[in-house]
Amino acid sequence: MGMTCFYLTLTQEKLDDLKQHPGKVRHVIFAKNGSSDDAELFDLEQAWHGIQYLLNGATFGGDEPLGWAVFGDQEISHDLGKGPARCLTAQQVAAVSAALQELPASTLAQRFDAAKMEKAQVYPEGMWITDGAQALHYLLEHYSHLQHFYANAAADGKAVICFIS
Repeated sequence: MGMTCFYLTLTQEKLDDLKQHPGKVRHVIFAKNGSSDDAELFDLEQAWHGIQYLLNGATFGGDEPLGWAVFGDQEISHDLGKGPARCLTAQQVAAVSAALQELPASTLAQRFDAAKMEKAQVYPEGMWITDGAQALHYLLEHYSHLQHFYANAAADGKAVICFIS
């Protein structure tokens, strides 16, 4: 099993509390499965790094708000094993959602270059060239799910925590 990227919605008030108490982040993230609140947990699977690259032309970062779409913005926790969790405020979630809705999957498809992705060491390495069109389909399918996730979170006025596990 490889590294996957997860997203958890929460209220802006809960995010503000976690910013004041970063030690609680691990509990909130890993207690989600038994949680009774209205938080949504979304798994981008192993498409996260490929989508990041197609959105921003880089393996990390990028211009706001698309640069926030995969990894979030501000670090909110200590290292969780594969890096710290990062967060987006409800306002940032709305900006990311709007930017993703304006960017069609066909544009990402035009940016897909397996050789460049391999050279940039986009995770999971080796997949881009060997799987080609199938790898692109995988990314575009997950991009659609990411658009939907952010649209729902923005509509509900939610903040988001992003983390890799």
